[in-house]
Amino acid sequence: MPIIMKPIIIYCLLIMITFSSCSFAVKKMVGLKSPKVQTKESVTDYLKKAHCPFNYGYILKGTSDSLTVFTNIMKGFGDVELLFGNDGIRYCYKGTETCIGVQLRKAFLEFHSNYFPCIGDTNSLDSYLSILEPLNSGSDMVLEEPVDYYMLVYWSRFSGSRKRLQNDFEWMNDLKAESDLKLSIVLVNVDMQADWGLKAGKKMKMKFRLLGKRSGSLEFGEIPQS
Repeated sequence: MPIIMKPIIIYCLLIMITFSSCSFAVKKMVGLKSPKVQTKESVTDYLKKAHCPFNYGYILKGTSDSLTVFTNIMKGFGDVELLFGNDGIRYCYKGTETCIGVQLRKAFLEFHSNYFPCIGDTNSLDSYLSILEPLNSGSDMVLEEPVDYYMLVYWSRFSGSRKRLQNDFEWMNDLKAESDLKLSIVLVNVDMQADWGLKAGKKMKMKFRLLGKRSGSLEFGEIPQS
C-alpha cells in the first residue's frame, strides 16, 4: 500500500494512499475512527475483550513529536505483517498475488514456495524489536520457547470494530493451526500512547476520503499533547 506524505502544515497532515482492490485492503479503510490516546492498560483490556488468542503483544515506543506520532500511526496502513526467521532475517513474499489477504494465507500454508529472504533489506528482527515495548511482563516474546519464524502483526483500535478485530485474530489463529510452520504471532499496537507525552483518552481527528477505486486520502488533525 504505497503512501505519499505531503508537508506538515502546523499540526495537520494530508496523506495520499493507494491500495489493491481486494477486500482485505479495502476493509482496512472502511470503518476508520479518529485515533484516541491509549495506555498499556487500555490496550491490554481491549485485547482481552476481543478474546485475543495470542500471548505476545507490544506497543510502539514514541514521543510527542509530530513526525514520530504520524510515522507510528501510519505503520498500521503499510505492511500487514512482517515475517522473520529465528536468525533475525526478514522474509518477503515473492509470488504473483497482489491481494494482501492471499499473501498472508500463503505465509502460513505455502511458505517455502512463496517467501524468501528480502533482497536489500538490512533491518533485522532486533532492529524492529528495539522500537517496541512489551504490553506487560507476560507479553514479551523473549520468554517464549524458540520457534522457527516470528510474524509481527500491526493492529490498532482506530482501524475498526472490536468484532472485526476478533474475527481477524480468529482467522489468523485458524491459519496458524493449519500451518506446519513453528511460528509465533506477535501483535504490535500502533495507537497513540499516553507514555509518548500525550493526553490519555483524547482524540486526534482523522478523515478518510475515497478518491477512486484504488486511492484515497487521510487527513489528520491536531495531536492531543498533554
